[in-house]
Amino acid sequence: MIKVKLYNADIPISRDDIEERLLQKRYTDEKGFGFEIVKNGSDFVAQFIERTIRKQEFELPDGEVSEIETVSYIKVKFGIRFNTKHALYVINPPRSMKYPFEMIRTLFGSDSGLKSVELDLKKLLDVFDSKYDHVIKSMSLSNIQCDPNTVAKTKITSSKDLNPFYLEHYSETPAVIDTVHMLVNGIDTELSRTGRFRVHGANLQTFMLMLDHSFQ
Repeated sequence: MIKVKLYNADIPISRDDIEERLLQKRYTDEKGFGFEIVKNGSDFVAQFIERTIRKQEFELPDGEVSEIETVSYIKVKFGIRFNTKHALYVINPPRSMKYPFEMIRTLFGSDSGLKSVELDLKKLLDVFDSKYDHVIKSMSLSNIQCDPNTVAKTKITSSKDLNPFYLEHYSETPAVIDTVHMLVNGIDTELSRTGRFRVHGANLQTFMLMLDHSFQ
């Protein structure tokens, strides 16, 4: 399975604009940073690359000083989707996306409104319930009201379908779904309300279309 981080854009971006900006900001060894196009077909995938060179001096037994140069690369692969609100997805994102995101955002422009998605998983489950076959395998919830002064968190799992239990005990309460692991039309996925999810690579585009149709 691959990990994916999803982003929204307020203004749709055109393929021509993206290709032009990628060309202007393409990676070269001279610059040491930039972008390269990985796929340019029905799926549009690019990669941000930054090269880092570190030099370290050390003294040899005979007193001479030698220098070692090490080269490392930051590589962040991402897909761009056109004519949809979910315009950007990052594949296997690093733990901190702050710097790579700022670099990728330059491709979209300052007025694009590009930002991280926050998924309303309760709403998503309602839509999935009406549109697709789905089985909930586990979920983590927070803001569970125990009494007026006490809230709790919990994780529930089942060898069967958790959906009936969720509908009976949590769907109409203030509880917040933080993560959910489920099968949707046979697609195995784990979603977080922070806009991150896991899915098999072969199912990525199909699942993102499901998300598009669920939040129209």
